[in-house]
Amino acid sequence: MARLMYVCVRDPTRAAAIADDVGRILRAIQPDNLPDVFPRVVASGGLVAGVSDGNALVHARGWGLAAGHLVDAGAWERPRSGRPDGAYALFRADETVVETVSDALASRTVWYALTDRLFVASTSQRAIVALLGTFEVNHDAVPWMLSAGTLGPGQSWDRRIRTVAGATCVTLDRASWTISERSEPVCFAPGTATDDEYERRMYGLLKRVVGAADVADRQWAIALSGGIDCRTILCLLPERTNLRAITWGLRASRDEPGNDAYIARLLAQHFGLAHEYFETDLRQEPVDQVFRRFLVNSEGRIDHISGYMDGFALWRRMVDAGVRGVLRGDEAFGRQTVHTVDDVQAYVPQWSHFPGLKPLQSFGLEPQSIPEELGQRPGESLATWRDRLQHVYRVPCILGALNDVKLPYVEISSPLISGSVVEAFRELPDWLRTDKLLLRRIAQSVSPDIPFATAAAIQPAADILKSPQVVELLRDSLSSSDLAPVIPAEFAAYALSGVVQTRAMPRATGRRRLRATARALMPSWAARLRTHVTPARAPDHNRLALRTFLVSRIARMYAEDAGRLEFGRSCTPNAES
Repeated sequence: MARLMYVCVRDPTRAAAIADDVGRILRAIQPDNLPDVFPRVVASGGLVAGVSDGNALVHARGWGLAAGHLVDAGAWERPRSGRPDGAYALFRADETVVETVSDALASRTVWYALTDRLFVASTSQRAIVALLGTFEVNHDAVPWMLSAGTLGPGQSWDRRIRTVAGATCVTLDRASWTISERSEPVCFAPGTATDDEYERRMYGLLKRVVGAADVADRQWAIALSGGIDCRTILCLLPERTNLRAITWGLRASRDEPGNDAYIARLLAQHFGLAHEYFETDLRQEPVDQVFRRFLVNSEGRIDHISGYMDGFALWRRMVDAGVRGVLRGDEAFGRQTVHTVDDVQAYVPQWSHFPGLKPLQSFGLEPQSIPEELGQRPGESLATWRDRLQHVYRVPCILGALNDVKLPYVEISSPLISGSVVEAFRELPDWLRTDKLLLRRIAQSVSPDIPFATAAAIQPAADILKSPQVVELLRDSLSSSDLAPVIPAEFAAYALSGVVQTRAMPRATGRRRLRATARALMPSWAARLRTHVTPARAPDHNRLALRTFLVSRIARMYAEDAGRLEFGRSCTPNAES
């Protein structure tokens, strides 16, 4: 997806100048391994809308901009017209109001800020900081990144920037210059239908939302793994003509039985899809360059670097191959069986739950602030609490962040997290939600006789973080006098104190192949017996060092963004003062 910016200027005569700024910012924050493009920016009546690369897959109508998957959208561009069904980020306005609207789970993150002269909403925090011209670090985000590797619910790297929560409409009244928010509560209310009736309803609903994906041309590809999510979408698509299939992972994963890459190839062959496999093994680029590009593309939202050790070469190759949009199987259909409060809390890592770690306060850092909404509600079952955490934390903070990493390169459509599907899921009883049982049944009913994958194709993060190249980078960076002030030197030393190193970047081994083969031969009922929540463990020091490194680099990146316009003007002949 292109990065989107939507600005309302209190003084309409300033709109043209702001439009120039928006274009300059959107061009500057594009990935450095993509061809240089000129953003598409329009301004009128005090409103400015910008799209960083003019991606034709971004929906535009009147003063409405929407990115993502729309289902029976209707007049989505009109303010006060409600939330359309789908999974998207949406902006719209008229002469009296400006609105930004989120889908049911805020799966496409939108950030916004209000000053006395402008309102700005964007899919990029960096773009907002650049337009504001200053950076005010949000110290509450630091403990979240150190503890969980994410920003946490509602957090941004600048304390003035807010996120649009799930099922929320943020409205700017242009006359009073005030903001109001309308949010729908996250409510799980199981009904009384039979299991078969629930399955019939969900099957019909999935056919409708998947059928709304207009992907039957060469611009689109389906991200195909061996799991149930993307397979369900593939089986329910009414039209697959010209659709391509793409899979990525380690070179060695293609031939491992039961692996995502291995099973994806079988599925593509069955449906007659052209299938491209992109290898994510570490390339010749310096590790520092790989990490820097990950930081720029993720905007510091997440630490999940495993799938990007090729330096985003595969995403550049997709662009070169004409792929402009990717159909993904992101879902929120329930998590694994939980038996205790600790099982549920494992889904949201909290520093205070790890007794082996020194308190953050002992280093002069803020403690991790946990929103009340993440706690168990009175009378709420463990299974419902678990799935509510998936909706208010995992989807917006993890899946949303991971999609942000890819969106500078391609548009993404995720029909399985459309609002209507989410609402229907919340009406299911616990047993149909647990371990995605209902989705699993539907997938099995529509799927060809090809087994489901039992192993991932990408390299485990633990292997990457112990490699000599990465350990050297972390040690050099965290021992440097160039460490950003947001990270105390004492904490950097603490993070480095337990870092370990392997001899080389690990490759696939015979043992790994043996484990993969054993998993592939395991019957499905036995695999489900193995389903359990992994106990919450403190991040090892390699992971902690990575997160510390990211926080330090993040602070410097946003500080540079804040001066971007001033620097750009100083380099432009006859620039406006």
